[in-house]
Amino acid sequence: MKLLAIVSFAAAVAISGSAFGQSACRIQRQEVFQPQGKRVVLATAAGAQAGDQFVLFRSQLRVNTDGAPNSYHPDDLKGSTKAINNIANGVAVTRGDKGVGYAQTIKVFGDFRDNNWTVPGGYKITWQNVLAARNAGNGSIPCVFAAGDHRGYFGSLTALKNGLSGGAAGECEVANQLDERFIPALVIAGGSNPLKHFQVAIGDLVLAVNPENGVVEAAVVGDQGPPDNLGEGSVALNMALLQRTNQPTNYAEAKQLDTGSRQMIVAIVPGSASYKLERPYSVDNIGRRVAAWLAEHHYGSLAGFAGLMKACAGQL
Repeated sequence: MKLLAIVSFAAAVAISGSAFGQSACRIQRQEVFQPQGKRVVLATAAGAQAGDQFVLFRSQLRVNTDGAPNSYHPDDLKGSTKAINNIANGVAVTRGDKGVGYAQTIKVFGDFRDNNWTVPGGYKITWQNVLAARNAGNGSIPCVFAAGDHRGYFGSLTALKNGLSGGAAGECEVANQLDERFIPALVIAGGSNPLKHFQVAIGDLVLAVNPENGVVEAAVVGDQGPPDNLGEGSVALNMALLQRTNQPTNYAEAKQLDTGSRQMIVAIVPGSASYKLERPYSVDNIGRRVAAWLAEHHYGSLAGFAGLMKACAGQL
């Protein structure tokens, strides 16, 4: 399986030399993301016009692999040797109205696999929002690649799609998903939260900054995750922000792409999902769209806007 190193559209753009100062940031509204006590603001630059707002927050970014065709494997549920994720991160197992723990999730899903995709009695398994499905006559079962480089792996899904269908979508609709190994994407919190209140949606444009090393990376909102975590970054986004070049080959290596205690600064443009839309999504067309939006709204360069983001983050 040959994996190419990510080439970031905006990798290693320095934040220094910004045209914006501390006073340039104007916070219009703010709310607290209660599960983590993090402030989320709706902001603009001084003198900005209607429609120039962006949503901004600071957060650690856990890594997310969904959409990558090597995310999950039925013979490697823990992600020890083949899969770059753990199946317990992608499915939910409940008994009655209560979720079960990690070990039980692995066991029950393994029984599900071993019993020809029949759910063990007394349990419910929610998998269709993360694993691709195929028709099995009496219902849907997880789609496993029968051919190609990722033969044997589960197809993995993202909420944001590439607009492909039929044969163009490929087996398990793999080509219609964001391959998060190579597409910089942000996963936002599910449920009711400040991001939703500020009208952030799947597909919106993103700019993320690592204030420690000066890297600025353009991205899109590609999915939503659990309601207790403000943000996750795709493999590609976190690799760019952390200046890593080696793709993970198992779950332990993928976990090393979590930003840990390092807080990234993230700006999202609400309502921008259809702005100069190009699909399938790529590093280059995402970068072009973000740069075009900044220019159209008089924010200047990526580096200049990153300076404004730092000014706003200083008020959080």
